[in-house]
Amino acid sequence: MHTVALKADGTVVAVGDNYYGQCDVSSWSEVVQVSAGGYHTVGLKADGSVVATGRNGDGQCDVSSWVPVRRPTHDTCRTGWTAPSDGEWFFNIRTCDTLGVWTSSASYGPFLIDTTAPVTTSDVQATYTDAAEITLSATDAGSGVAATYYILNGGSTTEYTAPIEVDELGSHMIEYWSVDAAGNEETHHEEAFEIVKGAVTYVPVQGDTRYETAVEASKDAFPAGATCVVIATGRNWPDALGGAALAGAKGGPILLVDTDAVPAAVAAEVVRLGATEAIILGGEVALGPDVFDALEGLVGEGKVTRIGGDNRFETARMVADAVVAINGATKGFVATGANFPDALAAAPISAANGWPIYLYESGTPAAMKADGMTDAVILGGTEVVSASAETALDTAFGASRVDRRWGENRYKTAVAVASYGCDSCGLHWDGVALATGTNFPDALSGGVLQGVSGSVMLLTPSTSLDPNVAAKLTAEAGCIREVRYLGGLGAISQAVRNAVAVILD
Repeated sequence: MHTVALKADGTVVAVGDNYYGQCDVSSWSEVVQVSAGGYHTVGLKADGSVVATGRNGDGQCDVSSWVPVRRPTHDTCRTGWTAPSDGEWFFNIRTCDTLGVWTSSASYGPFLIDTTAPVTTSDVQATYTDAAEITLSATDAGSGVAATYYILNGGSTTEYTAPIEVDELGSHMIEYWSVDAAGNEETHHEEAFEIVKGAVTYVPVQGDTRYETAVEASKDAFPAGATCVVIATGRNWPDALGGAALAGAKGGPILLVDTDAVPAAVAAEVVRLGATEAIILGGEVALGPDVFDALEGLVGEGKVTRIGGDNRFETARMVADAVVAINGATKGFVATGANFPDALAAAPISAANGWPIYLYESGTPAAMKADGMTDAVILGGTEVVSASAETALDTAFGASRVDRRWGENRYKTAVAVASYGCDSCGLHWDGVALATGTNFPDALSGGVLQGVSGSVMLLTPSTSLDPNVAAKLTAEAGCIREVRYLGGLGAISQAVRNAVAVILD
C-alpha cells in the first residue's frame, strides 16, 4: 500500500509500495486534489484535467482524454467558460477540515439541464443566465444532500433535484457556477451546510431455521419477485459457493432446501416470487430426485436444471461457465475448496458484479482462461491459496492482473474483501451485514441480498464481535445508517449486537 499527500504549492509526494509506479508523482504540479487507490494514484489539476499513475489493469489510469471534470475554485474563477457538453454542468463539494480550513473535496455531475428536449451549448449558456439558486436539505450522514436547482427555460420554471452523496460528517460547502447569455462570464455561488450523525437502523434477517432465514433474505432482496431461483442444499457448502454469482446473473435469490425435500416455507417463497425457472447446484447425493420433482411442480415441467460435477471443484467450474455464458464476465475470484468463509465473504461482490468464484486446483488457471477470464482476485492468504497457485495464475494472466485480498484469519480476510468491494467494486458500507463466520447458510443466502442492495458483509464469531470487525465499523461509522444481522441470536448473539450498537450509536 502507499500514502499520498498534496502540498500547498500544488505538488504531490508519495511513499510506500511502488511496484506499479503508484508513487511516481514527483513531476505533478498545479494539483488541487489527490486520491489513492489500492495500486494507483489520481490527481485533479487546477485546469480541470486529471493525471494518473500506477496499475492500469482495469483502465483506471486512462484519464488523459477526460474533459474538465470540475469548475475552478473561487480563487481561480475565469471568464470565457464553455459548457463541457450540451446540457451538462457540475456541482462541487468542499469540506472543512479539523483546523477549519476549507479544502476541495469532490465534484458531482454532470447533471442534465433539460431532460425533455435536446439543447445546444448556446441554449445551456442562456439557461445559466437565469439559474436562480440551489437549496439544500442536509439529512443523515450518508443519505445524501438533496440539491434542488431551478432553471428558467423558455419562460417556464422547471425544478430539478439531484441526490449528492456526502458521507463525511462535519461542515461542507456546495459550489456552483452560472454563465451569462453570451457565455463570457462565470459567476460563483456557494452555500455551507452541516452533516450530523443520524440514528442507525438495525434490521434482523432471520427465520426459525436456516431455510426460513434464506426465505427472509429473498423477501428483502426481491420484494417484487424474480423469475429464477438458485437452489442449494442447507446441509453442506461445497457445491453452493459459486451460487451468489449465478443468482446475481439470473436476478434471483439463493434458497436452501433439504437433501430430499423442499421445506414448505421455501415452496411458498418460490410461488411468491413467481419464479418460472430453478437451477439446482450439486448432484443427486446433495439434492435428490424428490427435490427436482418438487421444484418442477412449482416452476413448471422442464423448467428445472441441475449443475453438478463429480466433485466440488468441477461443480464450481460448471457454475462459473454458466455465469460467464450469461454475462460475459472477465474477472473471477479464486478461493480454497477446503473451507467456505473466504468465498462467502466475496458473495456480495460476486452477486453484484456477476464475477464467478473458482475453487483452486491445478487446472484452475487453464479453466479460467478457457472461460475468457482476464483478471483473477485471490481470496485469502497463502495458507489457503498457496504462493505456487498465485504463481500459476500470474503465469496465466500476468502478475499485474492478479490480485490477492486476505487477512491473517477468516475475519480479517472478510474485512479485506469488504473493503475491496467498497473501494474498487462499487459497493458501500451503508447497509453492511454481519454473519457468523463459523457456519455457512446465512452468509450464503444473505450474500445475494447484500449484492442486490449494493452493500457488503462482514463475518464475526457468534458470541463476540471480532476486534477487526469492530475496528472497521468504527472507521466507517460515519456512513453506516443501517446494519443487517443475518440469522437469529444463535448466529449473531445479543452480545455482538450490543457491541455493534456501542460503536455506531
